[in-house]
Amino acid sequence: MEKNVQERANEILKMDYEEIEQAYNELLESSEPESFQILLILLSSGDVIHTQKAADILALKGDPKYLSEMKEIRGKLPERRGLRDYRWTVDRAIEILENVRKAAKCRCELYETQSGFGERFIPSVEQRDGIVSIAKEVVHQEEYFTEYFCKCNICGRRWKVLDEIGYHYPLYSWEEITDKREYDTYFENND
Repeated sequence: MEKNVQERANEILKMDYEEIEQAYNELLESSEPESFQILLILLSSGDVIHTQKAADILALKGDPKYLSEMKEIRGKLPERRGLRDYRWTVDRAIEILENVRKAAKCRCELYETQSGFGERFIPSVEQRDGIVSIAKEVVHQEEYFTEYFCKCNICGRRWKVLDEIGYHYPLYSWEEITDKREYDTYFENND
């Protein structure tokens, strides 16, 4: 990266949405140490969009080397009142990178330890990021919920994910499928 780290971060902070997407994709693809430094500056910006995008990209890069810096930044981020605290994205990234540091090969342990409904792991986002594949979606219109049948792309474990849309934003509950009949019903043609 030719520009210094702070200059590049400042440029990204001033970009419009389309430019932002391209800049973050470039940071994701870069293996240069400067890409991590830029992401940490963006993470600490306090700007809701940039904090969330930087956290997501740091999690996708999968390098726990900067966990202590991320935790320090998280502790200093200003609270934003509202329905959802934007800092949850940073908490999620930290959780994912701690999982990587433990040498976990996938995120299934994180899905397993999530109790009840939460916003941390959204099936469509996990699929977009290449972590799981959604084999089937079953929409229950009259009951106002959807079941997602997901397969981990790394270890092959199968999950039934329920959404809860009765809140201000969707929440998700992950449950491993251990029943052979249910397993065969939703995954028989997807192996």
